[in-house]
Amino acid sequence: HFEEKRQTIRYMLQLIKEYGNATKDDPLFEKACRKMLPFSYAEYHDFLLDKEQYKTWIELQTLLGFSLNEMDSYVLKDIEKSEPGVLLPLYVKSVQDEIGMKTRENYKMAVRYLKRIKAQYKKLKKEEAWENYIQHLSEEHKRLRAFKEELKKGKLIHD
Repeated sequence: HFEEKRQTIRYMLQLIKEYGNATKDDPLFEKACRKMLPFSYAEYHDFLLDKEQYKTWIELQTLLGFSLNEMDSYVLKDIEKSEPGVLLPLYVKSVQDEIGMKTRENYKMAVRYLKRIKAQYKKLKKEEAWENYIQHLSEEHKRLRAFKEELKKGKLIHD
């Protein structure tokens, strides 16, 4: 039944988009997408990326429970290039989630995200904030030996 609802919503959104364009009512399509979530996810996703409303796009991903590894890496790279720093909250949350799973593979993934965080802080010229963050994270999880090892392998800390 989900797919039937999805097809109906897709058709309705096409009509709403055409109507909005004809009447110059730009917010109409966005409002309709919001009201019809989760069935309008694909259309709303594309709309937000086209309009470069990245903060709203991130909120949508979070609302629907998508993790970073489920998101298109090309989209993430484009967002990082056009608006450095906007993805930081999403990366920080993902790091905490990965550490919380307490397996070496999750620690490796956390380190991968930490490297992206470091690059974002460097672009923003906030290296001191990065140093404070990694220092706090290392101290907070000092009992997780495998995590510490992965941080060292990733050259994020030096002990």
